[in-house]
Amino acid sequence: QYMICEPAKKSSQLVDFLVQNTGKKIMVYFATCACVDYWSVVLPMLNLLKGSPVIAYHGKMKQGPREKALASFSALSSGILVCTDVAARGLDIPHVDLIVQYDPPQDPNVFVHRAGRTARYDQEGDAIVFLLP
Repeated sequence: QYMICEPAKKSSQLVDFLVQNTGKKIMVYFATCACVDYWSVVLPMLNLLKGSPVIAYHGKMKQGPREKALASFSALSSGILVCTDVAARGLDIPHVDLIVQYDPPQDPNVFVHRAGRTARYDQEGDAIVFLLP
């Protein structure tokens, strides 16, 4: 699926979308490590998302914290992993319900790999990309 987002409303649309999907296991892809760090601080502060664990995962994290973040998210039945494309390939994360591509990738192949984190094996799942007009 896709959602057309005006630039000034894109952030609030992300929050609304996450609130509407509370109780699901969600991966949100951002273009940069700085975006991941920002959203991993902001999202837990929002009252509407209280109780939804938010975990950061990106390539500038040291290996130990990255492994811990991945293990924590994998063990959750619901929560949010905010990440970069370092989480697009080679990871087996069970039961991901929803992929959100807040920033579409530059490479179309990465688009497919991101979406492939959900609906694995016999599981169902959805993916959405946020697009500017």
